[in-house]
Amino acid sequence: MTAAAEIYCARVLPGGIDERSEAAEGGDPDSSAGGIDERSEAAEGGDPDSSAGGAGGSAPRGIDVELIGDEDLGDGEVSAAAVANPGSRLDDDARRALRELLGDGVRFDEPLRRHTTLKIGGPADAFCEPASVAEVSALARWCAAAGVPITVIGGGSNLIVRDGGVRGAVLGTGRLRGLALTPPATIRVEAGVSTGKVLSLAMKNDLGGVEFLGGVPGSVGGGMIMNAGTYLGEFKDVTRWVETVRLADGEVIRRDSAACGFRYRASDLPPGEVVVGAELVLRPRPRADIQAEVSALRKRRAEREPKKVASNGSTFKNPPGDFAGRLIEVAGCKGWREGDAVCSPVHANWLVNTGRASAAELLQLIERVRAHVLQIHGIALELEVKIIGED
Repeated sequence: MTAAAEIYCARVLPGGIDERSEAAEGGDPDSSAGGIDERSEAAEGGDPDSSAGGAGGSAPRGIDVELIGDEDLGDGEVSAAAVANPGSRLDDDARRALRELLGDGVRFDEPLRRHTTLKIGGPADAFCEPASVAEVSALARWCAAAGVPITVIGGGSNLIVRDGGVRGAVLGTGRLRGLALTPPATIRVEAGVSTGKVLSLAMKNDLGGVEFLGGVPGSVGGGMIMNAGTYLGEFKDVTRWVETVRLADGEVIRRDSAACGFRYRASDLPPGEVVVGAELVLRPRPRADIQAEVSALRKRRAEREPKKVASNGSTFKNPPGDFAGRLIEVAGCKGWREGDAVCSPVHANWLVNTGRASAAELLQLIERVRAHVLQIHGIALELEVKIIGED
């Protein structure tokens, strides 16, 4: 094991305390100078001045279904779970175990459209939002022991969930909201924190380096995985280390930035791990300069991006030396639609949900656009979004 990827264990203690073998390493982040406890605050989707709730925020909660064991059913009756989500593979014992493990941090047969920025997606057998790294680790260990598959959606951005939903446990990071500044210029942040919160904390303390977050909606965890950024920079520019939990056994792993393999809209962070936190290194900069640069970025994006629609932002990666939006527009795809899924007339690389689009409609539109761009330009566009779930 190299120094770039040190592993330590997280144990669940009474009260949900995360006791780590490296406890002396940083102390309590919430007690650090400039610390913010975000557990009651909505995510802001890249805008520190907004409270509207962005991609990383909490969506409306579902209604818990009363568990009915087979022994309680009368002739011809089926359980409430089977009615709500007939494809579910979790029996009532598994549901009770997850409830004991996570308390109100689990919802069963939960429509994932409530937890994605596209507002598209079928039901999750169990939508799990652990409140600490220790709970993430415990959930991973339980799923591994019980043979229950686990799928990570983070804050629900850059994601298409198919209409059949996702079997097993779906892990959302919305309750991992620790955020703290350690003077002079280091920020520790958990995966569920919105990019806007990070930018706001940096700006209030006259720290530069994360101005690019003014144009990056969603949560830190998802941003790390895809090395999100804008023309002002990207996560790799400020990341010292990233912390993940390995889903196969619950191990907590820390990698320095070089070991993460950050590159254009991608990284080498393994798909079998979930990002739970990171440390960012910033630099002193006058607040007025930060505000001016962020304002210019937001103005530029506001002029080019669709409004009042559900979206993931850009659907395709820019190919080398060109822009996906330009290729799509020149190919004549602007305004194409499948049901309520539309290739935006404002920005061709935004394939959006204008109402009640299904995943099937959006995916059909994606394939139409991709095939037409290939026919016209000879360029195969690569998706910037992840697709999960069953048809």
